[in-house]
Amino acid sequence: TVLVTSAVPREGKSFISANLGISLAMGVDQHALLVDCDLRKPNLSNLMGGSKSQGLVDYLKNGADLSKLIYRTSVSKLSVLGAGIPPLNPAELLSSAKMAGLIEELSERYDDRLIIFDSPPVLVAAESAVLAGVVDAVILVVRQDVAKKAEIQKAIDMIGTNKIIGMVFN
Repeated sequence: TVLVTSAVPREGKSFISANLGISLAMGVDQHALLVDCDLRKPNLSNLMGGSKSQGLVDYLKNGADLSKLIYRTSVSKLSVLGAGIPPLNPAELLSSAKMAGLIEELSERYDDRLIIFDSPPVLVAAESAVLAGVVDAVILVVRQDVAKKAEIQKAIDMIGTNKIIGMVFN
């Protein structure tokens, strides 16, 4: 399980998440599942051509059937769980025990796929730091001339250097 985040908005997290998912799914042995955890400003469904009306929010709030929320893309080994309609309480939903359970369930259910979580910026949404604590690894996206050095350092400190497997300079 890999979380893709950034320090501040507009650094290209969703774009990097989508391209990472596509690249992995085009490999010989890998499948990928993209999960849009940016419940404030979801963008993966726009990028991947899926429905914006249902998704992760419906699973977390109403217990909707996960298999009906995950959709296939035009890339044969790539699936997406979109965010759904933005809720009033995104931090509460993403910091919940149900979300932690979902991450664990997805990683155990699909041993042949990497699960990539697109999340909000860590300095804007506290839930990103919570999510970083329950995934296996974090990729930090840094866009040129967007985040300042102090903001990037603060994001690294919040996530922890032991979780960050790399940075993407966008």
